Amino acid sequence: MIRPRAAHVIGIISVMGAVASVACGSNVEYVFVPIPVPGTTIIQPPAGPGEADASTPNETVVSPTTCGWDREDDGLIGINATDVVFDKRVPGRVWLAAGKSMLRSDDHGKTFQEVGEVGAAVTDIAIPALNPLELFVSTSDGVFRSTDGGQRWFRTSLGGTNVSKLAIDPKDNRRLFAAVPFSNVLMSVDGGITFRPYNKNLPRLEVISLDVHPARDELILLASNLDAPIGPTRHSIYRTEAGDDWKRIRDYESGFTLERCGANPDDLFFAAVNGGLQHSTDSGKTWATISTEVVNSVWVAPSNCKQLYPSGLWGTGTFRSFDGGLTRVGPFKTGFPFAVKQAWTAAIDPENPNTLVGISHGVVVHTSNAGDLWTPVIMDARPAASSLTTSKDGTQWLSTWGSHQWMREPGKPWAMLMDSEQFGFTSQPFPQAPHKALFGVWSETVVYDGSQRSVISPRIVSNPMSFAFSPADPSTVVLGTQLDGVHISRDGGTSWSKKSTGIVPNEYGTMDIRAVAFLSADRILAGSNDKGLFLSKDKGENWTAVADPALGASVVRLVETPGAVIAVVPTRGLFRSTDGERWVRIDEGISTLNVADVIAEGTTLYASYEAGLYSSSSGGAWKAFGGQCIRGVGKLTISTRNGSKRLYATAVDGIYSIAL
Repeated sequence: MIRPRAAHVIGIISVMGAVASVACGSNVEYVFVPIPVPGTTIIQPPAGPGEADASTPNETVVSPTTCGWDREDDGLIGINATDVVFDKRVPGRVWLAAGKSMLRSDDHGKTFQEVGEVGAAVTDIAIPALNPLELFVSTSDGVFRSTDGGQRWFRTSLGGTNVSKLAIDPKDNRRLFAAVPFSNVLMSVDGGITFRPYNKNLPRLEVISLDVHPARDELILLASNLDAPIGPTRHSIYRTEAGDDWKRIRDYESGFTLERCGANPDDLFFAAVNGGLQHSTDSGKTWATISTEVVNSVWVAPSNCKQLYPSGLWGTGTFRSFDGGLTRVGPFKTGFPFAVKQAWTAAIDPENPNTLVGISHGVVVHTSNAGDLWTPVIMDARPAASSLTTSKDGTQWLSTWGSHQWMREPGKPWAMLMDSEQFGFTSQPFPQAPHKALFGVWSETVVYDGSQRSVISPRIVSNPMSFAFSPADPSTVVLGTQLDGVHISRDGGTSWSKKSTGIVPNEYGTMDIRAVAFLSADRILAGSNDKGLFLSKDKGENWTAVADPALGASVVRLVETPGAVIAVVPTRGLFRSTDGERWVRIDEGISTLNVADVIAEGTTLYASYEAGLYSSSSGGAWKAFGGQCIRGVGKLTISTRNGSKRLYATAVDGIYSIAL
């Protein structure tokens, strides 16, 4: 089965850290032992500082609490699950990935138990055909394997690489195919120990679905062409027969799901969004339109190619078809706890096509009656954090993608904000006002005074990504948006005016601004996702591009520190400037160029990345911080608890804090 991923408009930055010598959060072990095979290539970066040698067996795994971290997610609900698969080898068994955690159900998905923890955030689950104790997963830090039913995991290869998809050849379980952004498809013939490129004739792609034919030497994939403009050729289906020789079959404007029917492997279904539901009866060589209705995703019953579950526009619910998609009934939404009442991916029970386990943003759901009623089965304290910030009085604000927006007063558990949007991009507290914060959610900005919505801006349909308050006037706020450049408010977020003169649009005609920051009352910086950095010297009225080639085209985070701003640049590192025009690199000692966030406390800086954190004091070299024992570290904030300063960090399995 070919499974989709969540489709939303945030540009995801792959955080690819080095392999740390410990992986924390559970009582498991993993071993990384690459074995060279003649004629193949080991794709593995050199070990960074503090990494274990590849030949070192049984790396000890310690929990975050052993390293001095405390959990800080009491009261939160919402789970950031990434994949769900029924295991045909064991009737009733379902595997679910959520962050680093692997969960298992043995009652057809009605209940789940956590069985083990992988060394990085899981992106895809791949199940071999034979041994019921063997599992493979792709992660943000390579390919991992378990031989004891998911309890213990070891990395087989590709450490330091974000692997988005993984498929196993049912005819030969030693053959694995991995999808890597920009590198396309890699193949292993030795069970994942080594990989080599398998991408002849493929352009630069972001692979959405990848599948191997169960009876013939054929592969098919659905991908977004990274070099094509948004339009009718942006997404394409590629296939190959008998070797590494891919052919482009057909182009579409969009598409998120490509499914093969288990009962007839030559039957394929493709959800082409505005292009309707597509069907192939010859394993993807030719395609025909079944229905012109909008379909965002489609799931096919393994035992019955006529029983489909298509979904409409995002949020409209799941439909049902018993005639191969010619007609459909629905939508079926009953039982979803959050505002969006629709799963973005689902697995169908091979024994009963009326039983599905679905992943929606913030929750895992189950139905045993073909979608008539969905029951939440997991709402854990692991939401997908978009931002974590703190007011001067210690009140914390959490924005999530899919699990609503949250507030935590000192000494109290987290509380969901009243009438909050389900999908959020950012939050920023007002400098002089405790219990008050700005949130950027979906297509509007919202001011929360305590837990109450006090101001809602006009819907600007631009995806608010970052706020910055003027150091001279806290009622002046600069907003960076993903689709419409920079906006400025002079009344604390009640109204906004576009101020983007001089900012260069990208090839799609949008001004994708991901970060904003003040250097002074007059000087403001705006970091774009694809056109570099811009500087205004007149309070945002006019902008000019910063001519520093070291920064590159993508500046996704700007951090205000006393007298300077720090720029986080994916694949290039960290840079500091006091005037916004001249930048100095400041990441000596950090083993990765992909930093997620930076925060300052006095003269000390803290930086997060996939495998942990670093700190730097008074401009010195960076050193590992916090025991390197929480993974997938993202957003950082600092607050005072019981009279002492603490660093708070979001991770793939929750929120943690440690004393400074």
